[in-house]
Amino acid sequence: IGLGVFYGRPKADLFRGEVDPANRYYFWEDGTVRNAPRGTPESDAAVIEQDGKPETDLFSWITEGSTAAGEGTVIDRLSPWHIGIPMGMGVRYMVTRKLSIGNRVLLLLLLYGPVGWRERPVCLLHGTRGCVLR
Repeated sequence: IGLGVFYGRPKADLFRGEVDPANRYYFWEDGTVRNAPRGTPESDAAVIEQDGKPETDLFSWITEGSTAAGEGTVIDRLSPWHIGIPMGMGVRYMVTRKLSIGNRVLLLLLLYGPVGWRERPVCLLHGTRGCVLR
């Protein structure tokens, strides 16, 4: 058990190359990613892949880190800094003096909000398979 301070500004891969609405990805109902909006003839909408580069800072685009509920609302900016309580346990087996094999589970309780705390803390559980529970 401990106490930590965490900094997080979420980013996403929303554009092909430069951050420009003309370069956005279009997700079609058939599960493909294309370079043209739905309703465009398939001959004019090529199937593409995301480039995997998270170039879009969602915090500055106000899609994350704000309390805005829609258009015309007052935006309360939340801090990207969060207080967290990491708790973990595990097993470690020393094969040699310099080599060990282990397994652990880490529970991270994040407390955040406009005044530093949130009504309901968010719990992240990281196990051997990297699962996340919210």
